[in-house]
Amino acid sequence: MPGNSARPREDLLVLVVDDEPAVREVLKIRFQAWGVRSAANAEEAERIAAHVEPDTVVTDVVLHGRSRLDLTKALRARRDPRSR
Repeated sequence: MPGNSARPREDLLVLVVDDEPAVREVLKIRFQAWGVRSAANAEEAERIAAHVEPDTVVTDVVLHGRSRLDLTKALRARRDPRSR
């Protein structure tokens, strides 16, 4: 993993999903070498993914309203309809 001084790789996108603003901020800083979008919940993450396709998703273990497994399945289905 490149250090924080690495040049941004905006061609790669990390989607951070966590209900805690402080955790999202720390992860945004940690992954600043790449493009980063963040969401406070699964629904917001799906709205973001409808407009941009993340290369990877970093999600909280416990999401309010939906499980991280449901979110992962929905995002994967958006990328590859055969995975539904």
